[in-house]
Amino acid sequence: MTEPTRTSAGLRPIRVTWYALTLFAAVTALFVGDPLANAAARGALSREWVFLPPLIFVVLFVGYVVDLWRLVRARAYPSSRALAQTAFGVVFATILISTTVSSYRGHPPAGPDRLLLHPDAQVRATAVYALGFHGQSSDRVARVLLRLEDRSPDVRDAAASVLARWAGRDPSDLAGIRAWASASSATSSASEGRPR
Repeated sequence: MTEPTRTSAGLRPIRVTWYALTLFAAVTALFVGDPLANAAARGALSREWVFLPPLIFVVLFVGYVVDLWRLVRARAYPSSRALAQTAFGVVFATILISTTVSSYRGHPPAGPDRLLLHPDAQVRATAVYALGFHGQSSDRVARVLLRLEDRSPDVRDAAASVLARWAGRDPSDLAGIRAWASASSATSSASEGRPR
């Protein structure tokens, strides 16, 4: 057995571990991006934190590619497979970075919208009741109307209760409440703060 082959075999566990870490970083970046963006939008984290998952992936991927092409040069790995893996990783990194930059440049919700989009249903319900105490306006009606589509029944109940009070209707009359709220709210206001 030649010395390069012996060295390559000795590095194999490190290469497999590095590959696994790179793959894990890619999957993690897909699932952690949105929670980080939400946390940054509500002020729990600095907005720069959204770049952490793509950065970790890119650093690991660059190390993986450098080692991969060393193997190709040593004729220990097929160049066609290395090229395909490199191209896939570059495309993935480009999409990941592009999405992260778009999220970073996007305007995080401000004021009541930040609370109405909070991941905690109790916070969203409290924000709906708080809007109810501020009094009726077309903008507030539009925001509360969107909460009727919230995934949490508590938030939907809060929205129905506030809208019913403003409309002078029974909270169980959802069809009447929706009709009143749609007529009372501005169409432009309803395009913002979509339900989570």
